[in-house]
Amino acid sequence: MSTLKDVAREAGVAVSTVSRAFTHPERLNRDTVARVREVALQLNYQVNPLAKALITGRSPVIGMLVTNITTPFMTSVIKAAQAEAYDHGLWLAVGDTDNQPSHEDEWSQTMSGLAQGLILVGAGSDDETLRRIADQAPLVLIQREVSGVASLRQESRPGQVQVVEHLLHLGHERLAYLPGPEQFWIARHRLASLRAVCAELGAELVVMPHSPPELAAARDLTTAVLETGATAALCFNDMMAQGVVVGLHQLDLRVPRHLSVVGHDNELTRMSVPALTTIDGHAIELGQRAIRRLLADEGLTRVNETLDSTAVFRESTGPRPSTLRVAAAAR
Repeated sequence: MSTLKDVAREAGVAVSTVSRAFTHPERLNRDTVARVREVALQLNYQVNPLAKALITGRSPVIGMLVTNITTPFMTSVIKAAQAEAYDHGLWLAVGDTDNQPSHEDEWSQTMSGLAQGLILVGAGSDDETLRRIADQAPLVLIQREVSGVASLRQESRPGQVQVVEHLLHLGHERLAYLPGPEQFWIARHRLASLRAVCAELGAELVVMPHSPPELAAARDLTTAVLETGATAALCFNDMMAQGVVVGLHQLDLRVPRHLSVVGHDNELTRMSVPALTTIDGHAIELGQRAIRRLLADEGLTRVNETLDSTAVFRESTGPRPSTLRVAAAAR
């Protein structure tokens, strides 16, 4: 098996440079890191993670816990964070709570002794629990805000303003909102923000029952949405928006002819028919920034950072249909 010296000789660099390429790549030129790793791959050189941890005093692993790994938003966050971690010679260990906040504390207690930092995406635990976790291990929250804990989230309000203005311009007056799961902070925050936006802009908002943020749940609410007399439906995420599209299709109705539909996250651009109007969730940037926050040379700052959202207008929104036609369709 090849050694550190073998890689250094073949790459034409010092042994210490090879070591830094795997332990502190941020201290080297990117081209140098790429060259060293390419040679290491050719020579089948493998870094012993336990030896590396003993040398650096830091685990080569970052733990990330998500609420549902199957959702496109979570997948994008994970992939972005993994790529960023790998650029720093680290690996991501991912867990899934299956939308059960009670699993977050147990997972964090286990991972805090194995990882050099933790990232919780969409955490549903109470503030006190999350502060305690942050006191035990470096922690960054994504899509959750707690005073005194480092966090990153997308601010939905700018995109919501753009969407509501867009719908009002198209003649829509009554809007339905599918708010997702009440137990999660981001769902409650997004709903409160949309209520305020609609009140300020003069749009009537009808809030549907809370439900899982899944296609099937939204599909099953489609008839109830039509019965409200709303001519546009806004959804907690893109999966729920696609569920409404499917529900309309099953009723032999079409988007946006019978109902305009708006998602959130911008994660189904290649799969939705028609193309979905949505609000960009910045999943990739959130994943990248969370890793950088954990590894910041100046230390982890326990403040909240927000990324302003932007609406993306596509084919799923159109002029307001006749309310009589919508009511007849609902029957």
